[in-house]
Amino acid sequence: MKENINKLGIFCDLSENSGLGHLNRMINLSNEFKKNKYKAYFIFNKKEKNFINKYSLNINKLFIDINLSNVHNIAKQLNNINIKIIIMDSYKLDYKFEKKLKKYYFFIVSIDDHFKKHNSNLVFTNRIKQKKTPG
Repeated sequence: MKENINKLGIFCDLSENSGLGHLNRMINLSNEFKKNKYKAYFIFNKKEKNFINKYSLNINKLFIDINLSNVHNIAKQLNNINIKIIIMDSYKLDYKFEKKLKKYYFFIVSIDDHFKKHNSNLVFTNRIKQKKTPG
């Protein structure tokens, strides 16, 4: 009998400009999901393929043309491999991208370091907004 594996997609920045922070955070998170029978697919922009392939990453990688006008094709590719949950850990992908992707009935989780506006089902941040104190 085949074991039931849930799938999720992870959009995270990895380029010469972004460093490894997003990737490391998402690899750790995907390892926790793996313990609960989830298979994570890391979704990267095709433009970064040569840079990303320099690393010997032991992760499931999808290289897609990621842009606002291509959301329909992205959703189709993710649906084809039965991804239902998407985690966004990216400075490059914004509210408009999330909003368009959400129309395809994905459950979207955003990781936010900068108090940006999101169109996600859940938003996680590690910062606390502080009110200005008088004086």
